[in-house]
Formats: sequence, C-alpha cells, structure tokens
Amino acid sequence: MSSLEKAIADFSPLSPESRTIFFNAWKYWSVPKDYFLLREHAVSDYMYFIEKGVARIYYHKNGKEITEWIAMDEQFFLSITSYFQRTPSHLIIQPWNHPRYMAFIIMISWHSPTSSMM
Repeated sequence: MSSLEKAIADFSPLSPESRTIFFNAWKYWSVPKDYFLLREHAVSDYMYFIEKGVARIYYHKNGKEITEWIAMDEQFFLSITSYFQRTPSHLIIQPWNHPRYMAFIIMISWHSPTSSMM
C-alpha cells in the first residue's frame, strides 16, 4: 500500500469503486528545485500530498515572508480557500529542496485547471 493509500484509508475508508476512481485521479510528480506549486494571486487548482520531502506554504506581509505551514512526509496541503472557493490565493507554495532530498509530490485536481502546471 502506498503512503497516499494509507493516508486515505486512515482518514476514511472508500468503496472499491470510489477507491479506483479516486486514486486514478492523482498524478505523481517529482518537483524540480525552486518550482512554485502556487504563486501569490493565482487560483489554486490542486490539492497535494507530499510523499517524501518538505513544502513551505507562506505569504508576504510588510515586506517579509511569513511561513504559515510546513508540510512534511505523508501530509496533505493546499490553499484551501482558493481551491474550494476558486478565488486568488494570498499563499505561495514551494517545495524546499535539498541536494539529497527531492520533493515527491502527488497532486489531484477536481476542477478544470485555470493554468497549466507542466
């Protein structure tokens, strides 16, 4: 069982049919260094699960970067208001990469993306 499957099973069991549909919607992606998963003022099209790595969710205030959340191995993360309300986000989401520690992200979109990710 993958770490995503385990996380979902721990959260809520799914019927076999729902499980198949749900897991087929997720896409695995190895995120390149310095890539922005979400830029400030963009609408969030994706929910993420970090299989291995670290992602930083932050915003700007008075010229400073304020970290709102650090997502680590086997955690979900997103700009929740932007994703569900389809409004521009004040958050920036970016993986923290280390030369020996690449972020492996799994992403899903239940919306038609407003912009291309890749």
